[in-house]
Amino acid sequence: MGKAPATGESTTADTRWEWQEIPACPICGSPYRRTFHKYVVDLDHGFVQCKNCDVLYLSPRPLYDEKFHEEMYEQTDGRTDAAPGNEGDFRGHAPTYFHNIDLLEQAERLLGRKGSVLDVGCNTGRLLLAARETGWDTCGIDISTVCVTACRGHGLNVHCEDITTAPVRGRYDVVAACHVLEHTPDPALFMKALRKRMAPGGLLVVEIPNIMGADLRFKRWMEQAGIKKTRVHSPHHYFEFTHRAFMNLAGQAGLHAAACFTYSRYRQPPGPLKKLYQRILKRIWTGNKFRFFLKDAGSG
Repeated sequence: MGKAPATGESTTADTRWEWQEIPACPICGSPYRRTFHKYVVDLDHGFVQCKNCDVLYLSPRPLYDEKFHEEMYEQTDGRTDAAPGNEGDFRGHAPTYFHNIDLLEQAERLLGRKGSVLDVGCNTGRLLLAARETGWDTCGIDISTVCVTACRGHGLNVHCEDITTAPVRGRYDVVAACHVLEHTPDPALFMKALRKRMAPGGLLVVEIPNIMGADLRFKRWMEQAGIKKTRVHSPHHYFEFTHRAFMNLAGQAGLHAAACFTYSRYRQPPGPLKKLYQRILKRIWTGNKFRFFLKDAGSG
């Protein structure tokens, strides 16, 4: 095994936030890790990878307080897309619309029917609007008052709360958390909270970045070789997951995979080449985003 990291390492932190060192893996507790890639903020911060469970986590990372949360949420793309009076935009933005329809169609095939959907981290309500349009019963949760207000302007049933501390109000045939897990300070707690909302025989849909996707690997190689300028990102992703790391996390929450796909772009209206491309990504997991369909491990 490798050496445990030294404590008290000197770093240059972004002074907008309070930073905290993460001495051990937040998922499995192992202190053994390796530097994965430094591209966050001023390049003194980046991801380390746990040598035990494979998860990548940001260390040091900003303290997840109200100030940090509000500033990161301001960077959300398309916040106004679901503003009252702009409901037609969610259909007009074809890539997002077809992506959401694809997700709902896959869920229906696995369930064998339509039913109820809970979208956790529903943002501006795009998935909920597509679900309502196609005959699903919908409900949403988000921690942003701006997004919740916008969703309610469309008549969507959305609660402003943190799912890890909120009471369980009901159970749903499909619980979706699309590109939310990587932003949470405690993924294990988050996954357990999602499971509590699943109806018997229901599905949990989780979308996350695939840090080992072919194009992301290539970009990292170009940056490390000096061919491409290193990207400077805000530290809004606390975690990144390999397939192994995510399945370990899902197993801890009592879940197993019913299906797994990858994609690299939102699905467009299918043409022969685009359809073939999407099929390849789904089967060999080379896309830069994962879509997992999970079931309760006790349901078979």
